[in-house]
Amino acid sequence: MYFQLRSEEKKDFPSLFDISAAGHILANETVEDGIREVKEELGIDISMNDLEYVGVIKDSNTTDRFMLMFF
Repeated sequence: MYFQLRSEEKKDFPSLFDISAAGHILANETVEDGIREVKEELGIDISMNDLEYVGVIKDSNTTDRFMLMFF
């Protein structure tokens, strides 16, 4: 897993850890389509065989401006 520390200058969630490949997939896309986001965000070519399932953590975070849901 790769995480990055957000800048203290960020408006939203400054100085907190964030995922490095934070793109978006469409509702009709699959987990496999997320590999495209890794390439777009980090420039890394990976395949499903390179990945290891580590589980799902369902969480949400609500602020005055927006709501985030994590699965």
